[in-house]
Amino acid sequence: MTAEQHPGQFIRKYSELLLNVWRDEDELRKLLANPTQYASDLGFELEPGAVVAVEYADLTDMPTRSEVDAKWSGTPGQHTLVVPKEPLIDLSELSDAELDSVAAGMADNNNNIILIILL
Repeated sequence: MTAEQHPGQFIRKYSELLLNVWRDEDELRKLLANPTQYASDLGFELEPGAVVAVEYADLTDMPTRSEVDAKWSGTPGQHTLVVPKEPLIDLSELSDAELDSVAAGMADNNNNIILIILL
């Protein structure tokens, strides 16, 4: 699934993944243990035989949408998810309802986290 094929769906799934792993260390362990299965279970579309890798790193800036798309779609049969080790905003400033709405793709562009993810 690329941004060109399903622009909103891809970003919603990516946002949901980030929120999951930032909020719950068990989710992070699941992602790192088997990224391909985790991505599939979360609803990312994978062609048969595709492999998912995770770039889990300390970042000072959130990757841009085009950088995330390029990592995901750059090599046929291999997808890479860029996952910053820490949120680049304070998630405690957002309510659970706001975080859930971002993960569900219902937040508007005034929500801080959606702005950071989409930049």
